[in-house]
Amino acid sequence: MRGKDTENLVTHASQYDLVNLTAEQIIENMTYARKVHVALPYLEGKLDEEMWGEWVLPQRVLEEDLCLWRKDLHEMISPVIAGKETTAEVAEAIRAWLWGKTEGAVMKVKYQEVEKRLRSPVEILRGGVAACGELAVLYVSFLRAVGIPARHCCTGWYHGEENWHFYTEYWDNQLKRWVATDDAVISPADKVGLGKWKVLSAHAAPGFNGAANAYFTEDLSALEDVTAHLGAIKPLDFRVEGGGDGGSAQISVWNTLGWRKAALAAYDEEESVFRVSLGQPKGIEASVLLTVVRDGRLSWGFSRVDAEKGCVLDALEPGVCMQWPAKEGGR
Repeated sequence: MRGKDTENLVTHASQYDLVNLTAEQIIENMTYARKVHVALPYLEGKLDEEMWGEWVLPQRVLEEDLCLWRKDLHEMISPVIAGKETTAEVAEAIRAWLWGKTEGAVMKVKYQEVEKRLRSPVEILRGGVAACGELAVLYVSFLRAVGIPARHCCTGWYHGEENWHFYTEYWDNQLKRWVATDDAVISPADKVGLGKWKVLSAHAAPGFNGAANAYFTEDLSALEDVTAHLGAIKPLDFRVEGGGDGGSAQISVWNTLGWRKAALAAYDEEESVFRVSLGQPKGIEASVLLTVVRDGRLSWGFSRVDAEKGCVLDALEPGVCMQWPAKEGGR
């Protein structure tokens, strides 16, 4: 399988990786990725090639520094997860070991804002401090090192705040779904449910990520919308005047004196509406201003607040405020 694995890595590698990856790094990465692509007890068998190739095999999580990491992390964490029977048990054991969540455990990496961002997982461990983006890189790397599909996620913007948070999702092979987690005691989904996170949207970076700054791109099509994995969402249906007969529309949200790309809305042919799900956390009572770009047409509208249910996002029909290019003979 080494030839196929090499082809997979080279095909999906960024230009930077193609220039800077060493033969040693490629060989070690493939060797130890294959080492865990077997019938592991906590995976109840062997992962299919597609899942393994996308969420276990990649050389890097985002654009962190290149290094030899997989062998070291695999050997470091193997005694910690020995005897664990489910992916959830393995994920929790790694989390507890990293962040001292069990009695007598020593925290390996503490949360702290750091100047240099996106170091390699080995550098993060050596430094002992990291912000949430790097903590997620480290956790994803450990999960992948033991064969569990994992990915790096971002909450995007919160309602009313110019802020975001990075966290991790891993594939629970018993539940057959992605589970959100991070270094905190309360899970991301519970934080949303309790109103501690007022999330508008959340996205996962692709397994093979070639973008220098994946989450803050103008094009959301490379990211997977994972807002629904955090719960507390509400479908938002809207019609765009002259909206056409399919495709997708990009949604932006006005939030804290700035616009932010929030989601891609898919067209529902049966209902003749676009449909998107955005966060609906507790304690939010203000309307949300959205714009929709579709076929060169900019439409806008406010969400409606349901006083009885306390819903933030409801059915919306934006009105057209601008269209380009200008029609012939007009402005």
